Amino acid sequence: MILNDLNDYELVYLCNDGNEDAANILISKYKSIILSTLKEYLKEYNVYGIDISDLYQEGLIGLIHAIHTYSESKDTTFYTYALKCIKNNLMTALKKTFRMKNRILNNSYSLDKLIEDSNSNFYDLFIDEKNDPNNLLIKEEETEDLIYLLRNKLSKNEKIIFDLKLNGLSNTEISELIDKDKKFVENTIFRIGKKYKELF
Repeated sequence: MILNDLNDYELVYLCNDGNEDAANILISKYKSIILSTLKEYLKEYNVYGIDISDLYQEGLIGLIHAIHTYSESKDTTFYTYALKCIKNNLMTALKKTFRMKNRILNNSYSLDKLIEDSNSNFYDLFIDEKNDPNNLLIKEEETEDLIYLLRNKLSKNEKIIFDLKLNGLSNTEISELIDKDKKFVENTIFRIGKKYKELF
């Protein structure tokens, strides 16, 4: 069975049967919907620079909620239901942001996200071969410390792009989301890499 050939209803059924590949296909399929909705809300409510990566994750949570709670008895398409769940989660997160209370702190990052159009991962972008940081990344706590130190050296825009990159967004998706050209994103990632090396 080729999962990519299945429709949304079939994928949702497989997801609820514990099929992670089906879930990944749906997430990939609806990623652009989350991004376009988030971009629309960022413009409408003028909240650029405020926990964009957290808001993106809230959109993902809304999609996952839709996957686990959808049934054909709801008398609506999965697309319509998923879009409603995504928008509801994003709006709830925006309200929390505006109140400056109960804001989600995401201190867990992965340095293994693939860089767009590359066989390297995000960790490879920052690696300093003269001072191998592998020993510093053995334990999860040490990884979090490293990320914390790096983020303290980043500017506001660098933090936004760094967080979005670690959330799996491509350079193109990031540039569209923050309304900057792709070259700006690439240059920012390069500067982040230089700051990473300075830590060693």
